[in-house]
Amino acid sequence: MANKITKIQDEIQIKLNFIKKYYQSAYRKKESEFDNNEKNSKDLERNSANLAILLNRKAMLEAHLAKKNGGTR
Repeated sequence: MANKITKIQDEIQIKLNFIKKYYQSAYRKKESEFDNNEKNSKDLERNSANLAILLNRKAMLEAHLAKKNGGTR
């Protein structure tokens, strides 16, 4: 009887360890996804700022060229 109880306890422990590893792995995966999303968000903000600068420079250059050519484009 004691051996049967020990065997059942061992089986339960094995299943608990599996579940624990599964959820730890899932947690790490979600944490990694969150970190990647945060990095992507920062990259998007930086790229948006750079795009705004480039568009402003383009507009200034077009205005300069239009003024130099004596008309508007």
